[in-house]
Amino acid sequence: MSLKKTLLASDLFLIWITVSLIYIFIQLLMNTYVLTEDVFIESYSGILASEQIISILKAKEEWGWISYFIPLVYIPIKALFTAAALLVGLVLYNKEMDFKLVYKVVLLAESVFILATIVQFVGLVFFIHPQTINELNSFAPLTLASIVTIEDFPKWITPLLYGVSLYELFYVLALSYFISDDKDLYVNWIAPISASYLIWFIFIYSFLLYLSLQLNPA
Repeated sequence: MSLKKTLLASDLFLIWITVSLIYIFIQLLMNTYVLTEDVFIESYSGILASEQIISILKAKEEWGWISYFIPLVYIPIKALFTAAALLVGLVLYNKEMDFKLVYKVVLLAESVFILATIVQFVGLVFFIHPQTINELNSFAPLTLASIVTIEDFPKWITPLLYGVSLYELFYVLALSYFISDDKDLYVNWIAPISASYLIWFIFIYSFLLYLSLQLNPA
């Protein structure tokens, strides 16, 4: 049995837990080696009083563990909406699929964004060494934001600059790979998956751009 068939045959719950635990582990590494107390202090010094910064650090130490549960909730919800959007697009292309299979494919393709997170972590630890939270957040390799000068664009368009990336292309290819089977060539799935995901991508980032425009009207 090929690796793809083995993965697709895996239990859906096991895939969800595995993906979530990987994200949690990466987040633990980020909090330990990147988002340190020095970064917090440097980020808020001159903006907040020392007492306020100390309060933030204490709250982070006391309640920071809650953030580790976010992937357990965020990942299945994200996969749910993405799978639903893909399923609608595939129906329009006369390619009917089982929802459970599409959902599983979306979870497996999440490995692309796991790789993106790992690349970001390695870059931050070994090359960038961010001193502030802004420096940390602005580091986004292989995205449009990494090749343009963000300051040249209005603030409301920032989510799109970070959203358009090579990882999105790799993600579409991964979706096409996992959803194809022996009876249908891999390349035959790229067009319907690309169209379906592009519509979903445009919808999501149109909503994000709208929110950003409301928060940054100038």
